[in-house]
Amino acid sequence: MVSYYYYRLFQPRHKSSLQTEQLKKVTGITDPENIQENLPNFIEYCMTTPDYPRFSWPEFVADWVDRRDVLHLSYERLLTDAAGSLTEALNFIGEPLPDDDWINEVIEKHSFAAKTRRKPGEEDKQNFLRKGIAGDWRNKFSDEAIEVFDHYAGDALARLGYAPSRSSETVPVKTLT
Repeated sequence: MVSYYYYRLFQPRHKSSLQTEQLKKVTGITDPENIQENLPNFIEYCMTTPDYPRFSWPEFVADWVDRRDVLHLSYERLLTDAAGSLTEALNFIGEPLPDDDWINEVIEKHSFAAKTRRKPGEEDKQNFLRKGIAGDWRNKFSDEAIEVFDHYAGDALARLGYAPSRSSETVPVKTLT
């Protein structure tokens, strides 16, 4: 959600678009830099009014998570075990495994540092490859944003193994103002 926030509000192709201005108006965003204040309304908007890509993230997860013909790789695993992830993906699609040198060359060629000329963690809000690290949401989500995201996507997080299994309790959520 943090990546999507930056993509929608800071990417040059979106920054001055009518769609972005509409998004700011509907969500009450006046200062995009204040992500902690804006994120709860942005999350609610994205979960209840999916204008693009016309479905919400929990709907996307529900459609794909249990399919046996889909390989699930997490961003965290790609960062910590790129070689194992690439090998698993090649195995999954039935490709012969190349040698370790080829795998390491591919990983290096497509690394965050090679693509951006920045170290992971060095942020560029204007770049699609903004920061190159996992877990930055912890620095951006307020308690309210956590509640709103949990309300709409907590089940999806649990299904993907990012959160404990959930009960049928509902979490109260603030509505857009």
